[in-house]
Amino acid sequence: MKDVRLLMVMIPVAIALLGCNNGDMTLPVDNTLPKASEYVLDKTTEEAQAWLLKQGFTYAGEDADGEVKVFERGERDTLFDNGGGGVEERLRLLTDEGTVLVAYGSRNFHNIQDALKVYRRWSKYIWRDILPDPLIWHGFIVLPNGELLPVSGDYEPQAYIDGTLEREEDKRGNRKQFESNLEKVTDFDDLFEMYMREDPPKEINLSIKKCKGFLTVQFSNGNMEDWN
Repeated sequence: MKDVRLLMVMIPVAIALLGCNNGDMTLPVDNTLPKASEYVLDKTTEEAQAWLLKQGFTYAGEDADGEVKVFERGERDTLFDNGGGGVEERLRLLTDEGTVLVAYGSRNFHNIQDALKVYRRWSKYIWRDILPDPLIWHGFIVLPNGELLPVSGDYEPQAYIDGTLEREEDKRGNRKQFESNLEKVTDFDDLFEMYMREDPPKEINLSIKKCKGFLTVQFSNGNMEDWN
């Protein structure tokens, strides 16, 4: 009977320990943030805010000029204060005369495994659902030893290119090869993609960075020239 009582005490303790800050994500591995960045473009700030609040984001303020609106989602963590905004997910809307022109998103992680899971999902979502017809796409994966993952061809700098209107594969590699290597990679020094379309103008940049004690997946979505 004593053993049973001891077990009943230990189970809640074990559950509590599992729930402590052990690097697990509190947000799901989903496409909420890139989907939000796509939805808000060309919307009024009022329309964008109303929709984002329904998706679980909270309004976190704006810059002095009122042109940059900030929204957040997930739990706060002091580890993310140094360059990560102090919260799991952040979406910054760059506006002009009350219209959203560009969206900058970021999601912070405690470990590389979770960061890569989300990066892979966002990369596929952007390629298949947001910009399936880029005029230019390129991406690269730099390993911790400084080497790029093997690609076909001997052009410099080596990268994955898919940049013609017909989406013909360049000799330097292709999207399928990039995704295959992305599935296998467990560590990296640099990881980046750029998507560009001329008509209508649009550019998306996706990257993952190692910060001080955490990792962050970042992207921008919109017409950068309009904002600049």
